[in-house]
Amino acid sequence: MLSYAQHLTVSWRAIRLDVLEFIGFIVLSTTLRVTFKQALKSFLTTFGK
Repeated sequence: MLSYAQHLTVSWRAIRLDVLEFIGFIVLSTTLRVTFKQALKSFLTTFGK
């Protein structure tokens, strides 16, 4: 049986991991979206002439 402090530490670690994953997901998707838009723009300017 875990003590209360240990339980808090474990759940805090799990929450922190979830938050980090969530933030990482947001950053990754935003970066991908921006990169995709820039790539699309350069593609259109290259082949749209």
